[in-house]
Amino acid sequence: MAEVLVDDNVGTGTSARSYRMVIFQGFILKTLLEERGKYIKTEKVVACGHTWYLKMYPRGRSDSNADTENVSVYLCYAGTNATTTRGNGFFDLTSRDKIIKNDCDVAGMLKITIEIEVAVEKRNTWYPRFIPSDIIQTKLYGSKESSDVTFFVGQLQKEYVGHKCIILFRAKTLHELIITAAAAAAADTKDETELELPDMDESIFEVLLDLVNDGMIMM
Repeated sequence: MAEVLVDDNVGTGTSARSYRMVIFQGFILKTLLEERGKYIKTEKVVACGHTWYLKMYPRGRSDSNADTENVSVYLCYAGTNATTTRGNGFFDLTSRDKIIKNDCDVAGMLKITIEIEVAVEKRNTWYPRFIPSDIIQTKLYGSKESSDVTFFVGQLQKEYVGHKCIILFRAKTLHELIITAAAAAAADTKDETELELPDMDESIFEVLLDLVNDGMIMM
């Protein structure tokens, strides 16, 4: 007797909407629930992530206007935490005679279009924390965890670590030495490139790395 025909869901940032068309067949019939206070309802449907059904009193509720058959219509929530079966709607929507005259088709069918809109929690968009490029470089500087090249400098083979991607743009000559060392050790299974600079003074090389990584010379 009551059938849901259309389900068209539309979502926005703060709400979810669903449009549904409900057909009540034979609404015009005199035999349709002749007793006041009786109702018909649709099957339960899911819209906007919740369960609903439409309840209609074709001849009015038992406590509605006694002089006129006013139709009562309610949209009822049928979710797991539903506390009432009455729902929200119209106690006296309009008279039954007016609906039959103005809204029913020749076959006696009444079509009701329902728009359901449910507020949803606005989801926060994640953005990476802004870190200035100079801070990134100084954080990387000296980090063995993320480094991919190791220098052994001077006669004492003092160890320094670096990052090829930074050296590529800040010290191309040094990067070319790294590439040469990597090519010479192509058969080596190590992930990192090692470069020995025995003729380089340790203090000078340290100043060079300071300049490459943060653009400043530590005095």
